[in-house]
Amino acid sequence: MAIYEAYRTFSEAHIAPRALALSRENAFDHQSWELLCKTDFWKRIVPKEFGGFEQDWWGFIAGLEGMASAAQDGGFILTVVSQAAFIHGLNQFGTPEQQSKYFPQLLAGALTATAIAEPHTGTDASALKTNAAENTAGNLILNGKKWNISHAPTATVTLVVGRIPERSERDIALFLVDNAQEGVHAGPAQAKMGNRTIPTSYLEFKDVALSDADVLGSKVGGFKALVETVTVARILDGWMGAMLMKPILEKAMVLIETRASKGRPLSKHQYIQLKITNLLIGLKQSRYTGIGAMSQLLNGHPEAYMTGSIAKLTGAKAFQEAAQEMVNLFGSAGYLEGEISHLLNDAMGLSIVGGTEEMHRINIFNQYRRLSKN
Repeated sequence: MAIYEAYRTFSEAHIAPRALALSRENAFDHQSWELLCKTDFWKRIVPKEFGGFEQDWWGFIAGLEGMASAAQDGGFILTVVSQAAFIHGLNQFGTPEQQSKYFPQLLAGALTATAIAEPHTGTDASALKTNAAENTAGNLILNGKKWNISHAPTATVTLVVGRIPERSERDIALFLVDNAQEGVHAGPAQAKMGNRTIPTSYLEFKDVALSDADVLGSKVGGFKALVETVTVARILDGWMGAMLMKPILEKAMVLIETRASKGRPLSKHQYIQLKITNLLIGLKQSRYTGIGAMSQLLNGHPEAYMTGSIAKLTGAKAFQEAAQEMVNLFGSAGYLEGEISHLLNDAMGLSIVGGTEEMHRINIFNQYRRLSKN
Protein backbone atom coordinates (compact mmCIF):
# COMPACT_ATOMS: atom_id res chain seq x y z
CA MET A 1 0.00 0.00 0.00
CA ALA A 2 2.91 2.36 0.70
CA ILE A 3 4.18 1.90 -2.86
CA TYR A 4 0.71 2.60 -4.26
CA GLU A 5 0.37 5.79 -2.26
CA ALA A 6 3.89 6.97 -3.11
CA TYR A 7 3.25 6.84 -6.85
CA ARG A 8 -0.28 8.16 -6.56
CA THR A 9 1.27 11.17 -4.83
CA PHE A 10 3.87 11.35 -7.60
CA SER A 11 1.10 11.57 -10.21
CA GLU A 12 -0.80 14.21 -8.26
CA ALA A 13 2.33 16.33 -7.91
CA HIS A 14 3.85 15.94 -11.38
CA ILE A 15 1.82 14.16 -14.07
CA ALA A 16 -1.76 15.34 -13.51
CA PRO A 17 -1.03 19.11 -13.35
CA ARG A 18 0.55 19.02 -16.82
CA ALA A 19 -1.66 16.40 -18.49
CA LEU A 20 -4.26 18.58 -20.17
CA ALA A 21 -1.83 21.22 -21.46
CA LEU A 22 0.54 18.61 -22.88
CA SER A 23 -2.34 16.78 -24.53
CA ARG A 24 -3.32 19.98 -26.32
CA GLU A 25 0.28 20.32 -27.50
CA ASN A 26 0.59 16.65 -28.57
CA ALA A 27 3.68 16.52 -26.36
CA PHE A 28 5.10 13.84 -24.09
CA ASP A 29 5.75 14.69 -20.44
CA HIS A 30 9.54 14.31 -20.49
CA GLN A 31 9.84 16.19 -17.21
CA SER A 32 7.73 13.67 -15.28
CA TRP A 33 9.47 10.80 -17.07
CA GLU A 34 12.89 12.01 -15.97
CA LEU A 35 11.66 12.42 -12.39
CA LEU A 36 10.14 8.94 -12.46
CA CYS A 37 13.43 7.42 -13.63
CA LYS A 38 15.19 9.01 -10.65
CA THR A 39 13.03 6.95 -8.28
CA ASP A 40 13.32 3.19 -7.68
CA PHE A 41 10.31 2.49 -9.91
CA TRP A 42 12.06 0.74 -12.81
CA LYS A 43 14.61 -0.99 -10.59
CA ARG A 44 11.89 -3.32 -9.34
CA ILE A 45 11.78 -5.22 -12.63
CA VAL A 46 15.44 -4.96 -13.68
CA PRO A 47 17.86 -7.66 -12.44
CA LYS A 48 20.30 -6.73 -9.70
CA GLU A 49 23.38 -7.36 -11.85
CA PHE A 50 22.26 -4.56 -14.19
CA GLY A 51 21.50 -1.96 -11.53
CA GLY A 52 18.03 -3.05 -10.45
CA PHE A 53 16.56 -5.01 -7.55
CA GLU A 54 15.54 -8.64 -7.48
CA GLN A 55 12.48 -8.80 -9.70
CA ASP A 56 9.35 -7.62 -7.89
CA TRP A 57 6.54 -7.38 -10.42
CA TRP A 58 3.82 -7.02 -7.82
CA GLY A 59 5.61 -4.14 -6.11
CA PHE A 60 6.09 -2.52 -9.51
CA ILE A 61 2.41 -3.00 -10.39
CA ALA A 62 1.31 -1.54 -7.05
CA GLY A 63 3.28 1.60 -7.93
CA LEU A 64 1.89 1.63 -11.46
CA GLU A 65 -1.66 1.29 -10.15
CA GLY A 66 -1.11 4.21 -7.81
CA MET A 67 0.33 6.27 -10.66
CA ALA A 68 -2.54 5.43 -13.03
CA SER A 69 -5.17 6.19 -10.40
CA ALA A 70 -4.19 9.86 -10.31
CA ALA A 71 -2.32 10.59 -13.58
CA GLN A 72 -5.21 11.77 -15.82
CA ASP A 73 -2.82 11.18 -18.73
CA GLY A 74 -3.47 8.04 -20.74
CA GLY A 75 -0.44 8.64 -22.93
CA PHE A 76 1.97 8.69 -20.01
CA ILE A 77 0.53 5.51 -18.47
CA LEU A 78 0.57 3.66 -21.79
CA THR A 79 4.21 4.68 -22.18
CA VAL A 80 5.02 3.17 -18.79
CA VAL A 81 3.18 -0.03 -19.76
CA SER A 82 5.02 -0.31 -23.08
CA GLN A 83 8.36 0.21 -21.34
CA ALA A 84 7.51 -2.49 -18.78
CA ALA A 85 6.66 -4.94 -21.57
CA PHE A 86 9.96 -4.18 -23.32
CA ILE A 87 11.85 -4.78 -20.06
CA HIS A 88 10.03 -8.08 -19.55
CA GLY A 89 10.99 -9.23 -23.04
CA LEU A 90 14.61 -8.25 -22.48
CA ASN A 91 14.58 -10.02 -19.10
CA GLN A 92 13.13 -13.22 -20.49
CA PHE A 93 14.78 -13.49 -23.88
CA GLY A 94 17.74 -11.11 -24.03
CA THR A 95 21.32 -12.32 -24.10
CA PRO A 96 23.66 -11.12 -21.33
CA GLU A 97 25.25 -8.79 -23.90
CA GLN A 98 21.89 -7.31 -24.89
CA GLN A 99 20.91 -6.87 -21.26
CA SER A 100 24.24 -5.23 -20.40
CA LYS A 101 23.77 -2.82 -23.29
CA TYR A 102 20.14 -1.80 -22.80
CA PHE A 103 19.23 -2.11 -19.11
CA PRO A 104 21.50 0.78 -18.01
CA GLN A 105 20.00 2.94 -20.78
CA LEU A 106 16.46 2.12 -19.68
CA LEU A 107 17.20 2.85 -16.03
CA ALA A 108 18.64 6.20 -17.13
CA GLY A 109 15.40 7.10 -18.92
CA ALA A 110 15.82 5.94 -22.53
CA LEU A 111 12.42 5.49 -24.17
CA THR A 112 11.56 2.37 -26.16
CA ALA A 113 9.17 1.59 -28.99
CA THR A 114 7.73 -1.67 -30.30
CA ALA A 115 7.16 -1.73 -34.04
CA ILE A 116 4.68 -4.37 -35.22
CA ALA A 117 2.05 -2.73 -37.44
CA GLU A 118 2.63 -2.04 -41.14
CA PRO A 119 0.63 0.18 -43.50
CA HIS A 120 -0.79 -2.70 -45.53
CA THR A 121 -1.56 -5.21 -42.76
CA GLY A 122 -1.85 -3.62 -39.33
CA THR A 123 -0.63 -5.98 -36.60
CA ASP A 124 -1.18 -9.23 -38.55
CA ALA A 125 2.21 -10.87 -38.00
CA SER A 126 1.59 -13.44 -40.74
CA ALA A 127 1.57 -10.73 -43.42
CA LEU A 128 4.57 -8.64 -42.33
CA LYS A 129 6.94 -7.52 -45.09
CA THR A 130 9.72 -5.98 -42.98
CA ASN A 131 12.75 -8.25 -43.25
CA ALA A 132 16.44 -8.48 -42.53
CA ALA A 133 18.11 -10.22 -45.43
CA GLU A 134 21.28 -12.17 -44.70
CA ASN A 135 24.16 -11.02 -46.90
CA THR A 136 27.15 -13.06 -48.05
CA ALA A 137 29.13 -12.05 -44.96
CA GLY A 138 26.42 -13.40 -42.68
CA ASN A 139 25.25 -9.97 -41.52
CA LEU A 140 21.66 -8.76 -41.59
CA ILE A 141 20.32 -5.83 -43.62
CA LEU A 142 16.96 -4.54 -42.37
CA ASN A 143 14.42 -2.94 -44.70
CA GLY A 144 10.76 -2.10 -44.22
CA LYS A 145 8.22 0.37 -42.93
CA LYS A 146 6.27 0.34 -39.69
CA TRP A 147 3.12 2.30 -39.07
CA ASN A 148 1.36 3.88 -36.09
CA ILE A 149 4.29 3.32 -33.71
CA SER A 150 4.09 4.87 -30.25
CA HIS A 151 7.19 6.94 -29.49
CA ALA A 152 8.60 6.45 -32.97
CA PRO A 153 9.89 10.07 -32.95
CA THR A 154 11.33 9.90 -29.42
CA ALA A 155 12.53 6.32 -28.77
CA THR A 156 16.17 5.44 -28.27
CA VAL A 157 15.71 1.76 -29.13
CA THR A 158 12.94 -0.03 -31.02
CA LEU A 159 11.90 -3.67 -30.96
CA VAL A 160 11.17 -4.31 -34.64
CA VAL A 161 9.10 -7.30 -35.72
CA GLY A 162 10.06 -8.79 -39.07
CA ARG A 163 11.61 -11.82 -40.68
CA ILE A 164 14.93 -13.27 -41.79
CA PRO A 165 13.85 -14.83 -45.11
CA GLU A 166 16.93 -17.00 -45.53
CA ARG A 167 16.26 -18.72 -42.20
CA SER A 168 12.49 -19.05 -42.02
CA GLU A 169 9.55 -18.22 -44.25
CA ARG A 170 7.09 -18.46 -41.37
CA ASP A 171 8.55 -17.60 -37.98
CA ILE A 172 9.08 -13.94 -37.25
CA ALA A 173 12.23 -12.39 -35.81
CA LEU A 174 12.63 -9.57 -33.28
CA PHE A 175 15.34 -7.00 -33.90
CA LEU A 176 16.75 -4.57 -31.34
CA VAL A 177 17.41 -1.43 -33.38
CA ASP A 178 19.10 1.70 -32.08
CA ASN A 179 17.10 4.56 -33.57
CA ALA A 180 20.22 6.65 -34.12
CA GLN A 181 21.58 4.06 -36.57
CA GLU A 182 22.12 5.02 -40.18
CA GLY A 183 19.09 4.12 -42.25
CA VAL A 184 16.49 4.57 -39.50
CA HIS A 185 14.02 7.35 -40.20
CA ALA A 186 11.13 8.39 -37.94
CA GLY A 187 8.28 10.49 -39.24
CA PRO A 188 6.91 13.56 -37.46
CA ALA A 189 4.44 13.12 -34.62
CA GLN A 190 0.90 12.68 -35.93
CA ALA A 191 -2.20 14.43 -34.61
CA LYS A 192 -4.51 11.98 -32.84
CA MET A 193 -7.89 12.04 -31.15
CA GLY A 194 -6.68 10.54 -27.88
CA ASN A 195 -3.52 9.62 -25.98
CA ARG A 196 -1.97 12.68 -27.58
CA THR A 197 0.92 12.76 -25.13
CA ILE A 198 2.43 9.73 -26.90
CA PRO A 199 4.24 10.98 -30.03
CA THR A 200 3.14 8.46 -32.69
CA SER A 201 4.38 8.11 -36.25
CA TYR A 202 5.89 5.76 -38.81
CA LEU A 203 9.38 4.26 -38.90
CA GLU A 204 11.30 3.45 -42.05
CA PHE A 205 14.31 1.15 -42.22
CA LYS A 206 16.52 1.37 -45.25
CA ASP A 207 19.54 -0.92 -45.40
CA VAL A 208 20.03 -0.83 -41.63
CA ALA A 209 23.07 -2.94 -40.72
CA LEU A 210 22.40 -5.51 -37.99
CA SER A 211 23.88 -8.78 -36.79
CA ASP A 212 22.79 -11.82 -34.81
CA ALA A 213 23.70 -9.88 -31.67
CA ASP A 214 20.69 -7.64 -32.41
CA VAL A 215 18.16 -10.49 -32.60
CA LEU A 216 16.04 -10.95 -29.47
CA GLY A 217 14.78 -14.40 -28.48
CA SER A 218 16.51 -16.42 -31.17
CA LYS A 219 16.72 -19.48 -28.90
CA VAL A 220 12.94 -19.73 -28.43
CA GLY A 221 11.78 -18.24 -31.73
CA GLY A 222 10.58 -14.74 -32.48
CA PHE A 223 6.88 -15.52 -32.24
CA LYS A 224 7.03 -16.87 -28.70
CA ALA A 225 9.19 -13.95 -27.57
CA LEU A 226 6.81 -11.46 -29.17
CA VAL A 227 3.66 -13.00 -27.70
CA GLU A 228 5.19 -13.12 -24.22
CA THR A 229 6.25 -9.50 -24.49
CA VAL A 230 3.02 -8.06 -25.88
CA THR A 231 0.91 -10.03 -23.39
CA VAL A 232 2.40 -7.95 -20.59
CA ALA A 233 1.31 -4.82 -22.45
CA ARG A 234 -2.17 -6.19 -23.13
CA ILE A 235 -2.78 -7.04 -19.48
CA LEU A 236 -1.50 -3.75 -18.12
CA ASP A 237 -3.11 -1.62 -20.86
CA GLY A 238 -6.56 -2.82 -19.88
CA TRP A 239 -5.97 -2.83 -16.14
CA MET A 240 -4.31 0.59 -15.90
CA GLY A 241 -6.62 2.10 -18.50
CA ALA A 242 -9.54 1.44 -16.21
CA MET A 243 -7.64 2.87 -13.24
CA LEU A 244 -7.33 6.18 -15.08
CA MET A 245 -11.01 6.83 -14.32
CA LYS A 246 -10.53 6.98 -10.55
CA PRO A 247 -9.95 10.77 -10.24
CA ILE A 248 -13.09 11.48 -12.26
CA LEU A 249 -15.07 8.96 -10.22
CA GLU A 250 -13.99 10.75 -7.03
CA LYS A 251 -15.19 14.07 -8.48
CA ALA A 252 -18.43 12.43 -9.56
CA MET A 253 -19.10 11.29 -6.00
CA VAL A 254 -18.69 14.87 -4.77
CA LEU A 255 -20.97 16.10 -7.56
CA ILE A 256 -23.83 13.71 -6.83
CA GLU A 257 -23.74 14.51 -3.11
CA THR A 258 -23.81 18.29 -3.63
CA ARG A 259 -26.06 18.69 -6.68
CA ALA A 260 -29.81 18.24 -6.30
CA SER A 261 -32.59 17.22 -8.66
CA LYS A 262 -36.28 17.41 -7.71
CA GLY A 263 -35.38 18.36 -4.19
CA ARG A 264 -33.04 15.45 -3.53
CA PRO A 265 -29.27 14.98 -3.95
CA LEU A 266 -28.43 13.15 -7.15
CA SER A 267 -26.97 10.36 -5.02
CA LYS A 268 -30.51 9.47 -3.87
CA HIS A 269 -31.74 8.76 -7.39
CA GLN A 270 -31.61 5.09 -8.36
CA TYR A 271 -30.72 5.98 -11.94
CA ILE A 272 -27.53 7.71 -10.74
CA GLN A 273 -26.77 4.86 -8.35
CA LEU A 274 -27.04 2.45 -11.29
CA LYS A 275 -24.55 4.47 -13.32
CA ILE A 276 -22.04 4.71 -10.47
CA THR A 277 -22.29 1.03 -9.55
CA ASN A 278 -21.86 0.00 -13.19
CA LEU A 279 -18.69 2.06 -13.26
CA LEU A 280 -17.41 0.53 -10.03
CA ILE A 281 -18.17 -2.99 -11.24
CA GLY A 282 -16.24 -2.31 -14.44
CA LEU A 283 -13.23 -0.99 -12.53
CA LYS A 284 -13.19 -3.98 -10.18
CA GLN A 285 -13.64 -6.47 -13.02
CA SER A 286 -10.73 -4.88 -14.87
CA ARG A 287 -8.50 -4.95 -11.82
CA TYR A 288 -9.13 -8.54 -10.85
CA THR A 289 -9.00 -9.80 -14.42
CA GLY A 290 -5.63 -8.05 -14.70
CA ILE A 291 -4.38 -9.62 -11.48
CA GLY A 292 -5.44 -13.07 -12.65
CA ALA A 293 -3.94 -12.67 -16.11
CA MET A 294 -0.64 -11.34 -14.75
CA SER A 295 -0.44 -14.19 -12.23
CA GLN A 296 -0.91 -16.67 -15.04
CA LEU A 297 1.74 -15.04 -17.19
CA LEU A 298 4.37 -14.84 -14.45
CA ASN A 299 3.72 -18.48 -13.54
CA GLY A 300 3.76 -19.82 -17.09
CA HIS A 301 0.10 -20.86 -17.12
CA PRO A 302 -1.05 -22.13 -20.56
CA GLU A 303 -4.09 -19.80 -20.53
CA ALA A 304 -2.01 -16.64 -20.03
CA TYR A 305 -2.03 -15.51 -23.66
CA MET A 306 -5.82 -15.92 -23.82
CA THR A 307 -6.53 -14.13 -20.55
CA GLY A 308 -4.12 -11.37 -21.60
CA SER A 309 -6.48 -10.46 -24.43
CA ILE A 310 -9.48 -10.81 -22.12
CA ALA A 311 -7.83 -8.39 -19.67
CA LYS A 312 -7.20 -5.88 -22.46
CA LEU A 313 -10.79 -6.01 -23.71
CA THR A 314 -12.28 -5.89 -20.21
CA GLY A 315 -10.27 -2.84 -19.17
CA ALA A 316 -10.68 -0.97 -22.44
CA LYS A 317 -14.46 -1.48 -22.39
CA ALA A 318 -14.73 -0.43 -18.74
CA PHE A 319 -12.67 2.71 -19.38
CA GLN A 320 -14.66 3.70 -22.45
CA GLU A 321 -18.07 3.10 -20.87
CA ALA A 322 -17.09 4.90 -17.67
CA ALA A 323 -15.74 7.91 -19.54
CA GLN A 324 -18.91 8.17 -21.62
CA GLU A 325 -21.06 8.02 -18.48
CA MET A 326 -18.98 10.75 -16.84
CA VAL A 327 -19.51 13.04 -19.83
CA ASN A 328 -23.26 12.49 -19.43
CA LEU A 329 -23.19 12.94 -15.67
CA PHE A 330 -21.22 16.20 -15.73
CA GLY A 331 -23.31 17.58 -18.58
CA SER A 332 -21.84 20.65 -20.24
CA ALA A 333 -18.78 20.49 -17.96
CA GLY A 334 -18.10 17.01 -19.28
CA TYR A 335 -18.75 17.89 -22.90
CA LEU A 336 -16.51 20.95 -22.97
CA GLU A 337 -12.80 20.61 -23.67
CA GLY A 338 -11.28 19.57 -20.35
CA GLU A 339 -10.12 16.66 -18.23
CA ILE A 340 -13.31 14.60 -18.67
CA SER A 341 -13.55 14.87 -22.46
CA HIS A 342 -9.77 14.40 -22.55
CA LEU A 343 -10.10 11.06 -20.76
CA LEU A 344 -12.94 10.00 -23.05
CA ASN A 345 -10.63 10.57 -26.02
CA ASP A 346 -7.92 8.54 -24.28
CA ALA A 347 -10.43 5.77 -23.62
CA MET A 348 -11.40 5.65 -27.29
CA GLY A 349 -7.72 5.44 -28.16
CA LEU A 350 -7.14 2.57 -25.73
CA SER A 351 -9.65 0.47 -27.66
CA ILE A 352 -7.18 0.58 -30.59
CA VAL A 353 -3.84 0.45 -28.75
CA GLY A 354 -2.33 -3.03 -28.84
CA GLY A 355 -4.78 -4.32 -31.44
CA THR A 356 -8.46 -3.94 -32.22
CA GLU A 357 -11.26 -5.79 -30.45
CA GLU A 358 -11.59 -8.09 -33.47
CA MET A 359 -7.91 -9.05 -33.25
CA HIS A 360 -8.18 -9.86 -29.55
CA ARG A 361 -11.34 -11.89 -30.03
CA ILE A 362 -9.60 -13.90 -32.74
CA ASN A 363 -6.72 -14.51 -30.35
CA ILE A 364 -9.08 -15.55 -27.53
CA PHE A 365 -10.89 -17.97 -29.86
CA ASN A 366 -7.70 -19.46 -31.28
CA GLN A 367 -6.08 -19.82 -27.85
CA TYR A 368 -9.19 -21.53 -26.47
CA ARG A 369 -9.32 -23.89 -29.44
CA ARG A 370 -5.66 -24.73 -28.97
CA LEU A 371 -6.12 -25.38 -25.25
CA SER A 372 -9.23 -27.49 -25.75
CA LYS A 373 -7.28 -29.90 -27.95
CA ASN A 374 -4.68 -30.60 -25.23
